[in-house]
Amino acid sequence: MNARYILSCLAGIGILGFNTGCGDSIQRGAESPQDDAPVVQITPAPEGVDRAFFGDYFVNAQNEQVDAEALSGKRIGLYFSAIWCPPCRDFTPRLVDAYNTMRQQGQPFEVVFVSSDRNNEAMFQYMNEYDMAWLSVPFDDERRMAMAQHHQIRGIPSLVVVDERGQVISRQGVRDIRAHGANAIQHW
Repeated sequence: MNARYILSCLAGIGILGFNTGCGDSIQRGAESPQDDAPVVQITPAPEGVDRAFFGDYFVNAQNEQVDAEALSGKRIGLYFSAIWCPPCRDFTPRLVDAYNTMRQQGQPFEVVFVSSDRNNEAMFQYMNEYDMAWLSVPFDDERRMAMAQHHQIRGIPSLVVVDERGQVISRQGVRDIRAHGANAIQHW
């Protein structure tokens, strides 16, 4: 019996017989009378930011809304941190330096701050005191907790690098930045 299989994967190419971890779906289609070999069609990943994962907007250090489309085509560092956390205050200047260098080099990288601060004022104090020129999930937004739970964040600071669709590239962003600075992007 001839079969036609369609493989679709939001994160790119999946390989039959392997678990790619990206929500592959294989659907049995119509039989192919022309040949005996199955036909594999790969559906490319949709373009643009996955708004179901990231939401519609973020805020910057001036509390201005920025459309989530600003993340399109970039690797994104989800930075879980807080001003009250001494290891976070130690790491944040390193991340700021690496981020600024990557931006100057035109690297496709953006940071999204996912605050564990106690209130909105502390979050903005932290962002401004450490010159965090990146985006943040609004403090009162349920996405903060959802992202932390989704990525199983157990301690801070934590930097999870994802693509624009929300697929994990690295869970070791803090280690990577400490070891390689702005060159960490070459490992992602």
